[in-house]
Amino acid sequence: MRRNIFYLLGAIACFLANVPTAFASGLWNYTYDSNNDSIAGNGFGGLRIGGTGYEVYGTGYKIDNNSFIFGVSTNLPREGRYTGPSLGNFSIENNSIALGDLLLNFKGVSLDGANGELLGIRFVPTNDAGVGGTGLFARVTAISKAGENAGWRLAPWRDTVQSRGGNPTHGALSANDSYFGGNPYVPTVIGGGVKLADITLLDAFGLLQEGFNTGMFGGSQIFGFKLDRSFLPEGSFIASLFYECFNDGTAFFGNVPPVSSIGFPISNMPIVSDPLPARPVPVPAAFLGIAAAGLFGGKKLLQRKQQVKA
Repeated sequence: MRRNIFYLLGAIACFLANVPTAFASGLWNYTYDSNNDSIAGNGFGGLRIGGTGYEVYGTGYKIDNNSFIFGVSTNLPREGRYTGPSLGNFSIENNSIALGDLLLNFKGVSLDGANGELLGIRFVPTNDAGVGGTGLFARVTAISKAGENAGWRLAPWRDTVQSRGGNPTHGALSANDSYFGGNPYVPTVIGGGVKLADITLLDAFGLLQEGFNTGMFGGSQIFGFKLDRSFLPEGSFIASLFYECFNDGTAFFGNVPPVSSIGFPISNMPIVSDPLPARPVPVPAAFLGIAAAGLFGGKKLLQRKQQVKA
């Protein structure tokens, strides 16, 4: 019994030390983003923070022997927000504001350092990317389109959210993370690249059929894509996904393992070295209560057993 109590203590200690923003469930790997770091007008000449139409709530991806599957939970549909040619005093390219492209960085350096050698997946056909159609693209040079979409630079977005009580984050990375290299205009869409493969667009039902937990994040819109995993290199990566206007977005760590190793969660912790890994989330009070009850019960049982032996 003493050994069992020690095992329980060790398990609880490990749990408390490793509850991350990113976690795995089955073959799906999920990452939460702050739900109060998007910005919109409040209708009275001021700003509203959090829960706006531009909010990104989280992402999930799964890799099996055949496919890479990705889903995102947001408040805007895949086609984005139709604005017409302008929004307020700002001109809008393509008459809409939508999500940018999913950028995958396998190089182990900053986003700027890898620019030109990124992989990019365009799964929002209405965004302002410099390539046509949807699909997987290689040798990607990513660019910012914030200026063409009534958008934000990194520091003003972060400071505005913070000054109004919000919590600006980029999923598993902080809003100050060195991965973005201090670039005031963070790249959000594919500027150019070479198409490698087509993708299959998935709506919420299609993702649900693939095992995506559609009730996890709380966004009103869920969509994503599926592609042939054979077009991806093996190894660890950092992924980023932002709105064209850089009003919100997210990033996460991932890994493409050898086919023979698939069958268990593969990105339950940060894989690419970074000074600011996934931020912890509060441990549920219910778990602490259960853990405390287990320890108390185990102690009583051990005392009873010792009394019987005496």
